[in-house]
Amino acid sequence: MLFAKFIPGLTLVTVAMAGVTKMPVLAFLLLDGIGAVLFISAAVALGLLFHDAITSVLLTLTNLGKIASVIVLAAIVLYSLTRWWRRRLFIRQLRMDRITVAELCKLIDDGQEIVILDVRPKEIRAQEGTIPGAVSAHPADIDPALKTYPRETEIVVYCACPNEESAATAAKHLRQAGFKRIRPLLGGIDAWVQAGHPVERPS
Repeated sequence: MLFAKFIPGLTLVTVAMAGVTKMPVLAFLLLDGIGAVLFISAAVALGLLFHDAITSVLLTLTNLGKIASVIVLAAIVLYSLTRWWRRRLFIRQLRMDRITVAELCKLIDDGQEIVILDVRPKEIRAQEGTIPGAVSAHPADIDPALKTYPRETEIVVYCACPNEESAATAAKHLRQAGFKRIRPLLGGIDAWVQAGHPVERPS
């Protein structure tokens, strides 16, 4: 009974054995009390002996927790900045590669093999018309034929947003899909209309 508390589950056995052997109550309480004191004393003694080590371990875990939080936060910030910077570089490159209405007309007149993508919503295309021969490329109703075009095909993308923002976004998705020659139309559909070129209405 003096050391039963040091072994998990043995205390229940000693209580049962004390009842079977008809141990006096006072003797049982005395031995059980001494066993409890020994068990608690051993725990306290271990705490005193390894006080510095335990404190050091706890401080280390606390510091590691703070460091880990800082590392995770820094990683998230770095990831966000990297994505933002890559998008900025991509949009900058697209603006450098933009094609003018006059250049597009020359390509069409010369019979060059190009694909013109209109990334505006269907309702806007119906109201304002499209450049003749343009393919619907809005994410909501993208032309399935787009998937069949060779990845080396020269693609001209246009919209009606300031700074060709939608066209830039579409160009990014096209680049991820494997297309390499992508040029936003400078000024979009508005520049095409202002230049006096015809538009066609989707049927």
